This record gives sequence, C-alpha cells and structure tokens, in this order.
Amino acid sequence: VWVSRIRLSLFREGALASRTLACLVSDLAAGSVLPKKASCPQADTQSRLANGPQRDMLLSDCKQFFNTEDLYEVLRVDRAATASQIKKAYYKQSMKWHPDKADSAEDAAKDATARFQIITRVYSILSDKERRILYDESGIVDDENVLSDEESINLWRQVFKKVTEEDIRKFAAQYRGSDEEESDIVAAYNSWKGDMTMIMNSIMCATFEDEPRIKAIIDKKISEGNLKETAKYRSSTTKVNVNKRRRKAEKEAGEADQALQEIKAKEGNGSLQELILRRQADRSSNADAFLDSLAAKYGAKAKRSKK
Repeated sequence: VWVSRIRLSLFREGALASRTLACLVSDLAAGSVLPKKASCPQADTQSRLANGPQRDMLLSDCKQFFNTEDLYEVLRVDRAATASQIKKAYYKQSMKWHPDKADSAEDAAKDATARFQIITRVYSILSDKERRILYDESGIVDDENVLSDEESINLWRQVFKKVTEEDIRKFAAQYRGSDEEESDIVAAYNSWKGDMTMIMNSIMCATFEDEPRIKAIIDKKISEGNLKETAKYRSSTTKVNVNKRRRKAEKEAGEADQALQEIKAKEGNGSLQELILRRQADRSSNADAFLDSLAAKYGAKAKRSKK
C-alpha cells in the first residue's frame, strides 16, 4: 500500500518520511525481523520539559488533525476493542498516515508526519493496560512522552516485526472495494462534511485515479438516504476543483521528472532514487514492476552486506 505511493519526500534529508521508508522498505526486501524486546530511546529530558504538560496538547492535536478528541475515534475502533483489535487498527492507521502518502510539498509532508506521531502516541496509551483504564474511567490522558521522529519509527517497528511485499499487496487487494473501504469513505465524508479533497487524503490506497469510483460510492449513499449532500461536497466536486486536484497531481509528476534528471546528472542511471521517481511520474500503472525493482535493489544491497 504505502510502498506503491512513495513520494519525493523520500529525498528530503532528515525528514521522517525518508527514515521511515528507508527502514521499512529495507525490512520489506531483506525480510529482517527486529528483536521482540526492542525498546524506544528516550527523548532528551530538556526537550520534554520544554514541551510542558502533554495531556491538553495531545487532545488538541487529535482535534486539529483528526477532528475528534476521542482516542478511540483516532484509531477508528470501539471502546470495547481488544488489545489485538487496537494493534490492528494502529497498523491500518499508520499505513494510512505514513509520510510517504503525502504529496511532495513540504506542508503535506509535515502534516503526514504530525498525524503519524499522533496515532503512535494514541496507540502508546491505548495499548498500555493501566493508562487505558485511566483514560476509560476518567478521561485523563496520561501522555507523559512526546515522541520524536526516531521514537515513532522505533515503536512502529517494535510492534510490527516484519513487513513483506506479499503482505502489502494482499492488504491492498483486500481493502479496495471492500465493505471496510466503503465504511471508511462514509466516515471520512461525515468527518470532513463532504470535503472531497480531505476525503481523498483520508482513504487508504487512494490515488487521484480512484476519485471517480469513490465519488460514485458517495453519490449512491446520498441517493439511498444514507448520507446527506452538503454544500462542501457540491463545491469540492465541481469541475473546477476536480481539475485543480488533477493539476496538482500532474505538477507532482513534473517535479518528479525534474528531480530525476538532476539525479541522473549526479549519480547516473539505475539508482533507487530513479526507480522511485519513475514510479512517481507514472504512478497510475506498473505498480508491480516498481515493487519488484525496488525489492531487487534493496535485496542486492542486503546480499552484498553479508559478504
């Protein structure tokens, strides 16, 4: 899912997207497994003190980025969810909000990074028995830690020991056109009051090419009386706004092509960056070929490192 939608943010040095994808794609190709008792490094003490009380900040962040202050709603689970269901929900949300899903624009990358960190903090609370009970009974959010980029990555990898290419393809195949996707579309519509741009940003595996299909699902729900057509939906699905989203996608592809030429001039052909940028420039097709090339590139590196 997320591998097939790698963005140019991979090349932003020091960005969470770069480090996250480098780690996860490496795991994907090499099939590496982290120790089961891997631990997240603690953030700098002065940094924690500077951030002040975290309870209000986490809830405020949830409201700003997910339009809710309910931790369960952030992960899209019921309050009666089991530990395994919460873990599964965290996995799905982390794939949805990995920074690689963002556009190449800096603001989009920052938004994805913030969301990824928020769901990780939420999971750290709901996966802890005592902190979850405290939250359930009193509404108190015991969010003593502000996770850094590195901590967010380490926690993700601690929970999910191994990601394979088959896992990704299987997940995408099962999700597209499923009842779960339809439910997510309805939830996104209600959450964003019909804003099609935000809806498209909220649906896993969705690309611009999926918009007509997703709109058809929404229109059907409206005609059946299951959704109420909003002014925001009407305005965000006009020809003008649809074309605006299309132009944005085309601009992104153009930026990828330009960056590809620069990489060719500096590093020559055949680099991992080139493979990623080619996928970015033509992301509507050849997903399997891209994944195979990516895996082959990393696999070759892994084999050489063992010698």
